[in-house]
Amino acid sequence: MRGGDLVKLSIFNEISELVGKDAAALMVFHRGGASLYIPKKPPKKHPLCELLGGDAAQKLALNFGGIAVPIPRGCQIQTEQRNRLILTDLAAGMSQSQAAYKYQLTTRTIRKIHHSNRNTTQP
Repeated sequence: MRGGDLVKLSIFNEISELVGKDAAALMVFHRGGASLYIPKKPPKKHPLCELLGGDAAQKLALNFGGIAVPIPRGCQIQTEQRNRLILTDLAAGMSQSQAAYKYQLTTRTIRKIHHSNRNTTQP
């Protein structure tokens, strides 16, 4: 992952904590891949207010007001979410072949996801 992608992912995580994952996902869906200027005091008709609602826009304004925030495209986020679902299915007893079919991936990719998780969760 490139440095710029890490910054965007970090900002996405911060936005998720402020306004919730659903609102952050809306931002990714509608504005992903571009920078979004967040005014210090967004007016009610501002696209951010219309997209997320006034309360969420105000929370973002308090933390990011006056700057343009790079919004990730969502590819990395979607991959992480998919991998968590795969790991949940595998933990529930689904075979790697069944998971590969369900998620339209190769069994080798499922094995890599499974093994990379084991490597990161072991002390």
